[in-house]
Amino acid sequence: MAATIKEPVSVYFDANPHDGLLETHSVDKSLEGKLKCLIFIPILSQTYCDPKGFAWQHEFCAFNKLAKGDRFGPDVKLVNGNVTSRILPIRIHELDPEDKVLLEGELGGAIRGLEFIYLEPGVNRPLSSGDDENKNLNGLRYRKWSSCRP
Repeated sequence: MAATIKEPVSVYFDANPHDGLLETHSVDKSLEGKLKCLIFIPILSQTYCDPKGFAWQHEFCAFNKLAKGDRFGPDVKLVNGNVTSRILPIRIHELDPEDKVLLEGELGGAIRGLEFIYLEPGVNRPLSSGDDENKNLNGLRYRKWSSCRP
């Protein structure tokens, strides 16, 4: 990514909310600088699309609002002329229909992102490196970076 952008790249990853923002912190002011980014990559799980949830309100919706009002806008035009959203969701679970409607309403269109979902009858979980692509209803296989190189 750094080679493509040719400017310093920083990554904010909130791995554990207990080490980051607490209820006593000013959430809007604390996240303001962290959400000023070109691309936002939310990890969509079965609990992410909760209108009362912290991540939904203070990260996803907040970034979307900022993106709509900044100089880049919510979409960016790529070098080849195609247009893409600045929100690149990664799904690790199939979403409930009402969650999908909520998400697409906030995005203003269809979910266009990456899927890392392992599905079998009765199974809906994140894809892992040991999964058999033939058993996975999505036909996906998790590849480690070293196995993707030509």
